[in-house]
Amino acid sequence: MKLIRFGACILVAIVLGDFCAFLSADAQNASLTVEPAASDFGAHDIGTTTPKTLVVRNNGAAPADVSITLSGKTPNDFSWSSACLSNLPLGSKCDVSVFFSPLSIPKPEGREVQLVISDGRGTPQTVKLMGSATQNLGVSPTSLNFEGHLVGTLRAPALSS
Repeated sequence: MKLIRFGACILVAIVLGDFCAFLSADAQNASLTVEPAASDFGAHDIGTTTPKTLVVRNNGAAPADVSITLSGKTPNDFSWSSACLSNLPLGSKCDVSVFFSPLSIPKPEGREVQLVISDGRGTPQTVKLMGSATQNLGVSPTSLNFEGHLVGTLRAPALSS
């Protein structure tokens, strides 16, 4: 991310993989902040869901109606929920739950999206979300015993778990 300041104005250039955005705003009117600025969910099995929490703060001069969008190559692997984004009071905070639920394992396994949080007045805040999908394959039975079998003969193995 590049930050260029011209007096009270800010120009932000963000380049993440295939995603590029240029944001500009009056630095004195920045109304929302988000923590953390990035969240790595690590490796997770497909079909599982892992939550993390972001905190959105309204630092503006009035209540804010906050909107959130997901963008990037695999936005369907991420979701969010919050009950307090509408009419967020001045000086207050709101927890946003973000979920990583990998659906499949295409190549590459890594997932990266941008969660863009805005109130339509100040500079939109972008949070980088990352994770990777794995698949643990269970094998049953866990062992086979062919002990005592003569070469060239057929016999079912003894199963044990």
